[in-house]
Amino acid sequence: MVSAQALTVDDLERLGNDALGVEDPLAIATELVAAVEQHRLDDRADEGFALLLAAEINERAGNLEAALELSGRGVEAEREHGDGRAAYPEAFHAELLLRLGREGVAGGARTAREFARSRGGPANSTSMCR
Repeated sequence: MVSAQALTVDDLERLGNDALGVEDPLAIATELVAAVEQHRLDDRADEGFALLLAAEINERAGNLEAALELSGRGVEAEREHGDGRAAYPEAFHAELLLRLGREGVAGGARTAREFARSRGGPANSTSMCR
């Protein structure tokens, strides 16, 4: 997997790509979450990216509840430490809320999804872009 060394954004992107072709992608999602929780990221601004990658991996594996929890954490991390580009994380989170039948909760988040679409963003994408 990955060493205890701090992960760069390039490492995160590689892990996200690796998850597409491995037998156990959830192990990579677990590693991404651990890197955030153990403060093993080279740049704290990448916490939201790492959590969203983990959320996407869980979503692809059908673990929508785990994906929802991670995407919520990713939105908060992006707001707190990120570069202000939270439209995709918010849209992904809103999409999960809708898929889980939580339309009432998704109301404000739906606006984020519509905002991302209006800006040509990846609201329908299955991968967070950097």
